[in-house]
Amino acid sequence: MPGRILRTWRRIVVGVLLMTLWIVLMWTTGYAEGPENMELSSYGGLALLVLSCLILAVAVVGGTVVTLALLAPFLLPFVEAILVALVAMVPFGLARMSAGLPAWIDCVFFGAAIFALSHITAGLWLTGLGRRDTALKRAVFEVPGSVDEVWSRIVPLPENAGAYYWPRAAFLAPPEESDADFILLSPVRSHINTTLEAFWTEAREADGMVTLRSKPLPGSSGLSERRTFRLEPVGSGTRVGIDLRFLDVPLGRRIGLWINNDPNEHFASLRAQASGRRDRSLHGRYMLAA
Repeated sequence: MPGRILRTWRRIVVGVLLMTLWIVLMWTTGYAEGPENMELSSYGGLALLVLSCLILAVAVVGGTVVTLALLAPFLLPFVEAILVALVAMVPFGLARMSAGLPAWIDCVFFGAAIFALSHITAGLWLTGLGRRDTALKRAVFEVPGSVDEVWSRIVPLPENAGAYYWPRAAFLAPPEESDADFILLSPVRSHINTTLEAFWTEAREADGMVTLRSKPLPGSSGLSERRTFRLEPVGSGTRVGIDLRFLDVPLGRRIGLWINNDPNEHFASLRAQASGRRDRSLHGRYMLAA
C-alpha cells in the first residue's frame, strides 16, 4: 500500500503546480479577490502569495490524491483534469465577463473541459495526434522460487495456462485471418472493459528469455506493448528483468501514462505476482477476483 501511494508522486507534483497557478492567476488578474492586506505589487508580496498557495496546494492535492489512491483509484485521472480546467477557466471567465455574458457559462465550460481532458488523457479523443512509441522502461528484481515457477506465473504464454497470475485469464486460438500466435483474454473489474489482446512472439531463447508484442483487438481497452522477460537463477531464487515499451500511443495518452507512472505500476504488479505476494498496485485493483 505505501508503494501505491509513493508512485503517485508525479500526480501530486503536477497537481500542486496546477493548483498554485490557478490561485495565483485568480488573485493577480482580479478574477477572484485575494486575502486582505496582501501587497502583490512587490516581489516580496508575490513571493509570499506563491508560497502560501504552494502550502495550501500540497495539503489539498496531496490529501486528495492519497485518499483516492487508497479508496477509489479509478478517479485519480480526474484530479489533473479538474485542475487544468480550473486554470483554463480563469482567462475564459475574464473573457466572458468582458463580453457581458451570464456566469452560468463558466459552469458549462468547466464541465466540458473536464470531460474533454479526461477523454484525451485516456486516449479516447485526438487519437491521431502525435502517435509514437514511449521510451523503453526496464525493471530488475529478485523473487523467491525457481525460474520455471516464476516463468509460469508472469509470462503470458499458452504453455502457462492455469499458472498465469491473471485470475480467469484464457489463452485462445487466433482468428483464421490473423497472423497472431495466440489471443489472451484478461477479465477485469466491471468499470473497465475486459481485454482481448493478440500476441506475437518476436524472440525466444531456451534459457529464460522471450520478447512478446501485443495489440488489443477492436473494442478492447489497453495499449499495444512490447515486453521482454529475462529470467535467470540467483541463489535460491530468480532474478527477473522486464523491458516494457508502449507502442503507437497518441500524445494525450502518453501524458496520462506519464502522470499515472504506469510502467512502474506494471512492474510493481508483476513483482508482487512473481513473488506470490498480494498485489496492492493499481493494476492489481483492476483484476477480477478469482
